[in-house]
Amino acid sequence: MQNSRRNALKSIAALGAAAAWPPARAQSANEWVVGQIAPASGPQGPGSTQQTNGIALAFAKANAAGGVGGRMLKLVSRDDKYLPAEAPKQFDALFEAGLKPIALVGAYGTDNTDALIKSPSFVRSGLALVGGRTGATVLRAPANRQVFHLRASYRDEIEKIVEQLANNGVKEIGMVYQAGGFGQDCVAGLAASMQKRGLTPARGAEIDVNGARLPAAVKAVMESTPAALIIAASAVPATAFLAAFRKAGGNTQLFGISTVDPDLLISTLGAAGARGIMLTQVMPDQVQKQLGFTRDFLADLKQYGEGRVQPGFAAAEGYLVGRVFTEALRRAAPNPTPAKIAEALEGMNQYDLGGISINFSRTDHVGTRYVDTAVINGAGKLQY
Repeated sequence: MQNSRRNALKSIAALGAAAAWPPARAQSANEWVVGQIAPASGPQGPGSTQQTNGIALAFAKANAAGGVGGRMLKLVSRDDKYLPAEAPKQFDALFEAGLKPIALVGAYGTDNTDALIKSPSFVRSGLALVGGRTGATVLRAPANRQVFHLRASYRDEIEKIVEQLANNGVKEIGMVYQAGGFGQDCVAGLAASMQKRGLTPARGAEIDVNGARLPAAVKAVMESTPAALIIAASAVPATAFLAAFRKAGGNTQLFGISTVDPDLLISTLGAAGARGIMLTQVMPDQVQKQLGFTRDFLADLKQYGEGRVQPGFAAAEGYLVGRVFTEALRRAAPNPTPAKIAEALEGMNQYDLGGISINFSRTDHVGTRYVDTAVINGAGKLQY
């Protein structure tokens, strides 16, 4: 009991350190160092930090039970500032600091992840990258031996929205999308879903993370007036567009994919302004707590989070990444190598995490395609 309590206290300390984004340090004989390249600063910093906290929470849970093979998991994160060119540089910095991570977890963003996994140093390392907050098809097909996804694709989410709208007779569907590979993938996904039904997308508009194209995007959508509009952008620019669109009098039926943060939407637009916006989610509902995974996540928040981790979809996604990686490391132990960790992940088939089934194989590196929908109600809550 005393050892378990000591491990839990170490885990909480490590969780706090990870959330604070400490400088990298050398790996000790009592640790498994796990790297992360993701934004800690800039407009994407808050959402990314929630994901980081969720990963660290899963590691704290494992460490409280003695770690893996008697060694503690240590998450070391480097800030890529949501700049694609920075991602490979920060990966190199892990090694320049004397670290030898056994894997990477929790990348963030399509273009950043793409730059990272194409970098010569990442390819040479052979390290597995487990879980990334991106659903881009370009990162999934064909399967990259080093990259393992733990969320449905953006195209899966868009297909869910289009299916629901088409079943209700809605045929004019437009999209506001973020500049870059992320947005272009979503545009292609909308075109494919519409074409499957003999339809053509309505006029769309592009926005960027710094808001420079926001007025033109609002104007374009107000002029085209589609019956429904899908917002495919990260949390901050998506919320900025929706706030400006509502202010301009836009009353189109609004949908957002899982990158749109409901808490940010509600705090910015207010309950009345956010009411009726429908969102897809790639993590289960945390209100009704129907799945064992969610109950485990919330229970571990209380036991190991020490107030540092808040409930939310980004944190839950990070927690899923951390749990899956810990299991892969356990299977690859006692002497895990990059190849053994990849093999352990590919061997996870019908691995149940409380109602979320993880299914990898050698040819399919998308572990889950879970998608749900919810609408923001008049009380400012997600209603499933």
